[in-house]
Amino acid sequence: MRKKLLTRFARTRWGKKVLARTGRSLDDKQWVFILGCYNSGTTLLQRLMQVHPDIAVMPAEGVAFTDVVVRPEEYGWTRMWWKCVNNLREDSDYSEAGARRLRSQWSRLTDKPLAPYILEKSIVNVVHAPFYVNYFNQPKFIHLIRNGYAVSEGIRRKAVPSRWNNEVYTDKYPISLGARQWVETLEAVDNLKQSGVQVLEVHYEDLAAEPDAMLAKIFKFLDLADHPVKVKELDWKVHGTKSKVKDMNSKSIQGLSQKDLDEVTLIAGEWLKKFGYK
Repeated sequence: MRKKLLTRFARTRWGKKVLARTGRSLDDKQWVFILGCYNSGTTLLQRLMQVHPDIAVMPAEGVAFTDVVVRPEEYGWTRMWWKCVNNLREDSDYSEAGARRLRSQWSRLTDKPLAPYILEKSIVNVVHAPFYVNYFNQPKFIHLIRNGYAVSEGIRRKAVPSRWNNEVYTDKYPISLGARQWVETLEAVDNLKQSGVQVLEVHYEDLAAEPDAMLAKIFKFLDLADHPVKVKELDWKVHGTKSKVKDMNSKSIQGLSQKDLDEVTLIAGEWLKKFGYK
């Protein structure tokens, strides 16, 4: 109950101010950021990695607990950061002081205060990644890639723009916007990689097929010892659904018409071909 109250308080304007003044610097932590498009399985990956005793996480996306970096929902663009990317960059505090404030706000919210690694999963981190590179002591990034057709369908199905007072779309996004968001994410991460940042690419399909093998690869990348828990046969609750790790691409793609498929292919064809998504 106490943790829930703190989490709720941390989301408020006053909570963010209090945590900024009372938190810790976290200078001794190794930061790890999950990157990926919406509906790529990033929440599942975070849950799986959380089993490691040396990895701490927050109860929700870190952007919900800070006033340093902003999220697209503040501009009415839920699950669609590319539509307001300039606002996100201009209205965030990409300074050393901002980095100290951000770490302080996050420091009271991790589930394992003594763990040497902190894992953060906010989809909009793709935009803010250069800021983390500059001020978070050589962070490492894990990029989760999923079939662009399934991702586009998931964005359209789950996003409700009207809840965020979007002035353009009151019901659903067209499938083309989801495809564009997938492409924009891949291009942003590609630019990050070209700058020399440590990025490990993991495919959702491989994670679903062999989660323990993929986790071993990830932990090796992070210079962590493997953990004794085998996750493949365990049940996991993600976004209200409890099941074992499994590939949900087929179910998502069945929700697309031929016209939808053609639109996604037109926008994202180059990247779909690169990763072998037919």
